Amino acid sequence: MKKLKKNDLFKHIDKFLKEKGIELRDTAPLGSRIKTGCTILTDTINNAQSTIGKARDNMDEHLDKMRGIIHEKTAPKAPKTPEAKKPKKSRVKKKKAAKSKKASGESNPPAKKKAPKKSVPKKAAPVKKKTATKRKQAKKSSSNKR
Repeated sequence: MKKLKKNDLFKHIDKFLKEKGIELRDTAPLGSRIKTGCTILTDTINNAQSTIGKARDNMDEHLDKMRGIIHEKTAPKAPKTPEAKKPKKSRVKKKKAAKSKKASGESNPPAKKKAPKKSVPKKAAPVKKKTATKRKQAKKSSSNKR
């Protein structure tokens, strides 16, 4: 927004009141008080506008930094070069190496077997007994009488 001039607000109020039939004089105590009030209000509005503009710029700057950090953390990683990768041994090569060790006479300690887990029987849910309602009891008693 544009900055307000010191007397603009007072001029607009004066013009509005003249249209309504009230005339303000600068020499009258009421007129001078209204004029000083309008200048204070104009200064306050101008200062608030400049402060809000600075805060908006500062907030935009910080938001851009935060977006950049989020982008860096969530962006997909670049593939590594083949030189940096170490070739992994396949399972087939490991098995061949193990067979060659056995054939050469090297002995490995026997692998530990896992202890079997104890099976615990599951508890069955308690069965609820059905209770007859008053209507059902009344029907039974009436059918028994017939």
